[in-house]
Amino acid sequence: MGIPSYHAVVIATAPVTPRMQRVTVGGPGLHGFTSRDLGDERIKLLLPPTGEQRPVLPEIDERGFHWPPGAPRPLTRTFTVRRFDPGTPALDIDIALHDGPAAVWAQHAQPGDELGISGPAGGYDTPTHDTRHVLIGDEAALPAIATILERLPGSARADVLAEARDTDGELRLELPADMRATWLYRNGQAPGARLVEAVHDYTWDGQDVQVWAAGEAVAMRAIRSHLRDQIQLPRDRFHVVGFWRERLTEAEAVEAHAAAQEAALSPAPATTRSTTPACTDPSSTGAGDERAEKRVAAPCPYLSVTLPAMPRPARPDPGTPPPPRQPTHRAGQRRSGVT
Repeated sequence: MGIPSYHAVVIATAPVTPRMQRVTVGGPGLHGFTSRDLGDERIKLLLPPTGEQRPVLPEIDERGFHWPPGAPRPLTRTFTVRRFDPGTPALDIDIALHDGPAAVWAQHAQPGDELGISGPAGGYDTPTHDTRHVLIGDEAALPAIATILERLPGSARADVLAEARDTDGELRLELPADMRATWLYRNGQAPGARLVEAVHDYTWDGQDVQVWAAGEAVAMRAIRSHLRDQIQLPRDRFHVVGFWRERLTEAEAVEAHAAAQEAALSPAPATTRSTTPACTDPSSTGAGDERAEKRVAAPCPYLSVTLPAMPRPARPDPGTPPPPRQPTHRAGQRRSGVT
């Protein structure tokens, strides 16, 4: 089943913080858009390419985007559904302001500007059992964290570990008595570094905890590993996703994923090894290995659609003897001192 796409227009814009802009979109073309009212529900914005006023809408299925032949492709970026009013209809999207093209668009968007919307997809079904919630993220994750907090019962216990460049990045969060937020400022450190430190320093007393984390992909990989290997949380107790990757745009990530799949499907000489980067940070509860083992679709964190997983190599027949090992250095030649 494909993911629907809609034409929409900008209705209004307003600053949320000095570093975040809210864009409200709607219009008759958005009729039929539905939301499951989940935290971290995602859509993809389709912004007109340079020189165009109205984007061409794609068809989207489990294999990705399909564009009409010769059609100019819009700029695509994934964002959280901050709020949706089906009666209008009107959709709020909060966009962190940085040097990216979507942020530039958000700063200059005017009522009447046209765009496309694909989705929604994803979403975090907040656990209802009595547990402590730990929500972790940077500026890109703050809208999703806000949607999750709004769906927690008032009696819930929650800790928020939020990273921002400085105080201008702080988002006002509505926190009941048993919820608290800790703001971490980068002060020149790499994105996500303060979050990784905070996760290591956090008091993980017992496993009666539910973790949601999102942000820079390399930092999220470190956090996922810590929760799984050091804290040893069960895999249904944490949901960690890379929302973005430093120095890699969403389009580049999609291209890398497609290139890796093509390389995996093409026979390669035994002496070569593909070094093409793939989209390897699953939007999952740390269950990337199980997804690959079962050879089911594995989601790319930069997309609101699911891309097919790369096939696993065939396992050898148990009765077949293993091939002889090749020497790693020439006979009579000493290894280097590097180990």
